[in-house]
Amino acid sequence: MSRENLLHLFKDCTLARMLWYGSKWVIRVDQFSGGEIAKDFFLWLLNQVQPSDKDDFICLTTCICDTIWKARNNSIFRNGKADPDRLRIESHNAYVGMCQRREKGFVKINTDAPLVVGNCGTAAILRDEEGSVLLLSFKSDYANSPLKVECETILLALNIALENGWNKVIIESGASLVVQSLRSGKRPPEWESFALFSSIVVNLCCSFQSISFDFTPRQVNVRYGS
Repeated sequence: MSRENLLHLFKDCTLARMLWYGSKWVIRVDQFSGGEIAKDFFLWLLNQVQPSDKDDFICLTTCICDTIWKARNNSIFRNGKADPDRLRIESHNAYVGMCQRREKGFVKINTDAPLVVGNCGTAAILRDEEGSVLLLSFKSDYANSPLKVECETILLALNIALENGWNKVIIESGASLVVQSLRSGKRPPEWESFALFSSIVVNLCCSFQSISFDFTPRQVNVRYGS
């Protein structure tokens, strides 16, 4: 297989674009224009994340490429059909399994905030490092802004963690816009009040020994909650 074909496989095909965009870093590979060989593409990828995230990102890249390669082989040699949602979940789970460098004693919190015709539910599932459920929280309310509900759900999760004395947390949310904004410090244009929300979160973060915000595809969050 030529290098040009490898670039198409890992960047241009529909599955590849979906996996990169569906990752917690929300990579838009269509923005790459730096070369015509796969090596240029992977070097470009590494420049899309902060230096402190590169170890985790290399793990993610390995899992995504492995998922794409296996799907390609399954299609060519077994005439199989790719299920994008299933492959995205498999890729994410493989990535989580590889990232074993997380320190001991952390609590992972999956948040979700479904909104249907003005009615919303805010949910948080808290697990220890072994995956055992520590606490479930859910409440319903009226809302007309999906973004605002997602933000309030993350605030709920942070307050629950502090109330229970858990000071090492990983927040996983299906709201890529909120996660990107928290990681970059830039507010989403859709909600002018995000500046207030982000300042509250920044103040709360000072109370934690360790905290990170990760994007998790909603399908994965649903599986965690089942």
